[in-house]
Amino acid sequence: MKKVFLVRKDVTMPYGEGNWQIMNVAEFKKFRETDEAKGRKFVRLFQQDYESDLIIKECEPDEARQLKTAMQKVRRNQKYAEKNGIVEIPYSQVNVDEEMVDSEELIADETQDVESIVDKKLEKETLYIALSKLTKAEKDLIRFMFLQDKPMTERELAVVYKVSAVTIHKRKVAVLKKLHTILKF
Repeated sequence: MKKVFLVRKDVTMPYGEGNWQIMNVAEFKKFRETDEAKGRKFVRLFQQDYESDLIIKECEPDEARQLKTAMQKVRRNQKYAEKNGIVEIPYSQVNVDEEMVDSEELIADETQDVESIVDKKLEKETLYIALSKLTKAEKDLIRFMFLQDKPMTERELAVVYKVSAVTIHKRKVAVLKKLHTILKF
């Protein structure tokens, strides 16, 4: 394990790629003794394991406080795990049958299309919002005709409401137009 320091080349430029200077311990010690280093904050980033490099990065004071708090939580959790005999398995790698495997491969369910599941949930949520804008009578009509296990026909609803099938049809068309308008945004 070695220590790597990420220092901004130009403090007037925003953080990001191309504005980092990579330093080793000796270079960083010399840098810290200069006036240029005064007031600049550095924070240690989380290590995946004890063998990976220790990275210390320059950041804004607010970000330094947030990262420091997050690191304290991580250390507290690590101490708790050690004290209570909890073994932490790095998410990035798992040993399966004497072979290192990316743990995402173990978790991923190739039979599921996550994108379509999310799309369906969003469509459903959008539909529920649209339905909430209908009157009770309009919601009942939609529920009876489309949302039940065994949807009712216009004729069956006409008998229930004691009106003609044509009246039910007109109501259905009006409610569907209203839903269409609501869903158009």
